[in-house]
Amino acid sequence: MKKYKELQNNKFLIIQSIKGPWTYEISILAYMWTTFFGVGQAIKLDEHVVFGLVYDSVSEKIQKVFRIGYNGFIAGLVTIAFVPCTTSMLSKQGITGVLELPYKWVFAPFLLMFIDIIIRCAYNVIKEFMPQKKEEVN
Repeated sequence: MKKYKELQNNKFLIIQSIKGPWTYEISILAYMWTTFFGVGQAIKLDEHVVFGLVYDSVSEKIQKVFRIGYNGFIAGLVTIAFVPCTTSMLSKQGITGVLELPYKWVFAPFLLMFIDIIIRCAYNVIKEFMPQKKEEVN
C-alpha cells in the first residue's frame, strides 16, 4: 500500500512539475481522439450524413446498388490513402510542445479510424450480397 501511495505522489509531482498549458494540450488531444473514434462509431451505426433526396425516391434494388457503390468507393479511397498516411505518420520525429508525447502516438487513432472505416465499409458491401431476411409486419 505504501508503494502505491508513493507511485501516486510521483505521478502527481510529474504532472505538477510540467510548466505551461498542459491542460490545453490534453484538451486538444482529447478533441482529436474523440473526433477520430466518433467517425468510426458513426459509420458503425450508419448514422453519417447522407443526402437522401435521390436515394429515398428510387426502388429497393437501386438503393442496394447505391449502398454497394458508396461503401465500395469509401473503402477503396481510404485503402489507397492508408499507405501514404501510415508512411508519413511513422516518419514523424516531432513531439508535442508541453507533454512531449511523440506524434506517432498522438495520431495513432487516425490510423485506427482508417482501419475501422475500411473494415466496416467492406463488411457493408459483403452484407449487401448476403440473403436478407424479410421482416414481418404486425
